[in-house]
Order: sequence, then C-alpha cells, then structure tokens
Amino acid sequence: LYLTATGLTAWKPSRAFRSLGVKLARCPPPEMLHDQMIRALIAHVVACAEPLGLTAEPVFSLHRGSGDVFRVMFRVDRKSGGCSQVPEAHACVGLCSDCSSCAGPFGEEQLFGEHTEPSCPSCSSSSSGRLRCWGPIWSGSLHSDAFLARLESQARQRGWIQAEPRE
Repeated sequence: LYLTATGLTAWKPSRAFRSLGVKLARCPPPEMLHDQMIRALIAHVVACAEPLGLTAEPVFSLHRGSGDVFRVMFRVDRKSGGCSQVPEAHACVGLCSDCSSCAGPFGEEQLFGEHTEPSCPSCSSSSSGRLRCWGPIWSGSLHSDAFLARLESQARQRGWIQAEPRE
C-alpha cells in the first residue's frame, strides 16, 4: 500500500492530529511536527488494518517539505493464527516545558488515565501541565532496512542507479 497525504501540517495541524485519532494536550513543537505527523499517520493506518484482519507495517516513509507531502509505503499482510505478526508499536510521547527534553514512550493509560501525571525523566519535573503530551503515535521504525536493501539491489540490477563518479 502506498499512501500520500498533503497539507497535514500546513494549516491547523492539531485538527489533522485529531482526525488521525491522536489525543493532544498540546501540539508538538515545530521542530518535531513532521516526524510526529508521519508517525500519527502510520499509527492510524495500522489501527484501521487491525479490525480487517490485516497487519500493516511501514517499509519506507518520506516527508517532502515543499508542498507539505507525506508518503508512506506499507507492507500489508493477512494475520495468521489470530495473532498480530507486527509488534505493537503505539505509544504516547511528550515534551517537558521546563527542560525541553523529550519524554516517553508512555502507554496511553499512563497519560490519559484519571489519576496519573507522568514526570519528566530528565529533570523530574512533575508539576501539573509541565509535560506536554500527545499520542498514540507509531513508535516503531519508519523504514525496513531489509526491504530498502532489496529495493536498492533490484534498482542496481535494472540499471536505475548509476555508479558514483570518481574524482
């Protein structure tokens, strides 16, 4: 499956996150926005495949800044034996307002449960609202190294990749 999405972060990224099923205490900061959006997109596709008896796993993902284009190639398989073949890779993450460190991954119940407020692992700040969190997003790999190596090998065999010029 090859998925292309455009304009997710161009205007009101919080709306795009919510449409992908991400709960937000606050939108990720600009320097993390594109990585977190592609992870939200992957998590949404994986979650949609589950009730259909399918597994979806990203094998290649790309964000192109000009035009705000996200592209993800997935390997989609039928589940066998009733068990998922792809490890569960959904988590919530956060950013500390005090020290600006990334925190997580956290389980969804740790962040959005009734009586929990995780603390920052770097500065131990546990003041209410200091850890700005969002999720669940995909916490697994964005690429499959084995798949990309096979893809490169086939491209070389077909002459699509030229030898690098010598200096």
